[in-house]
Amino acid sequence: MNGFSEGPNNISLAATSETSSILPPVSLTQSRRARAALTFSTDPSGKTFLAGQRAEHPFHLTRPFQFKQDPEGMVTLYLQSSSGGLYRGDELKMDVKLEENAQLHLTTQASTIVHHTRGQTAKQSLNLKLAKNSYCEYLPDPTVLFSGAAFCSDIRVEIAENARLLLSDSFSWHDPRYKNRAADEVADQAFDFYHSSIEIFNQKGKAIVLDRFRLTGEVALSQNCAVHGEYEAQGTILLIDLALSEQVLLSLREMLYQVTDCYAGASKLPNDSGLIIRFLAEDNIALQHLLLQSWILLREQLFGKTPLQRRK
Repeated sequence: MNGFSEGPNNISLAATSETSSILPPVSLTQSRRARAALTFSTDPSGKTFLAGQRAEHPFHLTRPFQFKQDPEGMVTLYLQSSSGGLYRGDELKMDVKLEENAQLHLTTQASTIVHHTRGQTAKQSLNLKLAKNSYCEYLPDPTVLFSGAAFCSDIRVEIAENARLLLSDSFSWHDPRYKNRAADEVADQAFDFYHSSIEIFNQKGKAIVLDRFRLTGEVALSQNCAVHGEYEAQGTILLIDLALSEQVLLSLREMLYQVTDCYAGASKLPNDSGLIIRFLAEDNIALQHLLLQSWILLREQLFGKTPLQRRK
């Protein structure tokens, strides 16, 4: 899914005269459809563990581990990929389930790269189910859109009573402008489009939050100040917490006010369900820094501890 290095346990089978006769030829334009399914539960001591897993290529999972400054019993899991990103027509789907009292920090080893999709669309979807009193942080690194990339991100969440969720959805584009030195002209090399859908429901199926947008490369490169201006990265953080205090929002706004290389704001979500932060950043580095700072502040507000930064 994300993070483009193979783990030490990955095995590569080289083709031989025996295997080549039985393996079907692979089309260079063939799209991939793959699923992954993860279930997290708790042991008698309250520690979260990976109770069930299934991952098809190109998904690759690391071993869950713990950080000292995390909430008691929380585990961290990195999502990786055994490929170089997303290509034309790829459809990757992941189901994640947290059982009662489970606590999870789910992240990626690196950004997901979406290559030129040649007139098709690459799709990535997450179906997340949170049981009572569980807590999940889904914080992948920003998606990077290459020239000609068309990408759909679809996140659907079912959240139970007293469960809490912190998730991010962010992206930037790579080298949107290429300078032809000989002619001293600038040619636009934009991505095709980015489509995002986030749907969050309670256990009774009632919609709590619906957030959707679609941005084309043409509009992004127009530098329309009402859309993106000169910023080259965009991000969203959602915190779903029905018991959220007003102080959390005030602390976030104070932090965002001091940022100079981004344009950001925080506000309450409908139904008093939590808060939302929107970011426009100069580049991917600035965006990742602001996402990190927001996560640290929210962790401090929610749990009273400063989390340790994840190594990537």
